[in-house]
Amino acid sequence: MEVGGHTPGQLVVLVRGADATVVLASDAIHTYEEYDRDRPFGIVADVPAMYRAYDRIRELEHQGARIVAGHDPDVMTRFTPYFTDMVCRLL
Repeated sequence: MEVGGHTPGQLVVLVRGADATVVLASDAIHTYEEYDRDRPFGIVADVPAMYRAYDRIRELEHQGARIVAGHDPDVMTRFTPYFTDMVCRLL
């Protein structure tokens, strides 16, 4: 899904699973702190588009989606990884 903001054409990937949708936010959300505080990363091509991206991702989150920030090591503590046949899944 194109959201714009950080770079022109910025995308997030929606992965629809049996229990929930996972949003791979990439550079649309560098860290959870930026997202939680509504303070985008300092290098942004289009600030209004970045805030629209946050709004759209929040809509998905309110619908039950799980958000995976692009550069936050906290991803490893927010989700429990498990491996099945060499495939990592986020719970």
